[in-house]
Amino acid sequence: MKLSSIHVKSLAINASNISTTTINGQEHYVIRGAVPIVDDIVMNGGLYPAEEINNSYQTMEGKLMPLPHPMVDGKYVSANDPRAINSYHVGAWAQNVSKSGDQVVMDVYINKAVAETKPDGKRLITRLDEMIAGTNTDPIHLSTGLLTNKERKSGESKQKKYSWIARNMQFDHIAILLDEPGAGTPEEGVGMFVNADGQEGEVETASLVDAANSLKDGLAEQS
Repeated sequence: MKLSSIHVKSLAINASNISTTTINGQEHYVIRGAVPIVDDIVMNGGLYPAEEINNSYQTMEGKLMPLPHPMVDGKYVSANDPRAINSYHVGAWAQNVSKSGDQVVMDVYINKAVAETKPDGKRLITRLDEMIAGTNTDPIHLSTGLLTNKERKSGESKQKKYSWIARNMQFDHIAILLDEPGAGTPEEGVGMFVNADGQEGEVETASLVDAANSLKDGLAEQS
């Protein structure tokens, strides 16, 4: 099975979840209850089974949260690539990753001083302050960067058909998206991913938000 790179978008940050704390003498923003992925969801024709998520979600703990998905020479790379860290790291990481029912839940920590060393980091801090003050309540999206094998197998889950199943998921990072396009303009085939061995593969974008909304609409029609 070929290793595929997938960016899963989620709507995870709103003002009610944000607080601040001091770690090692430095101010940090904390966003509670972000949901990067849920069990048995079907996105882009692929099933993300509960058992596969249960076997892999712990690997999100401590993962870097770049802004946005890191790229080098026009190609997507791991957030752990030194060039990615130099250009995209804004002092953010995932912590307290756990399962709550069928959801993976995590907290987002952001070091304010580190974020303010980069233009995008400054924008992020401004947005968070605006959200806390109530002057800008537009939510911030997250996008989980993961690698997976696609097993070609058809079926149906939660009233949605799928043609492949995600296996052996490896979570690389969770990107912060400040300039998320509207739900009516989903991105397809967003580019190429280069792994640590220099191998290239296509990157595709899936939307947890759209999939969840589709499920709610389907259930509403049946009720």
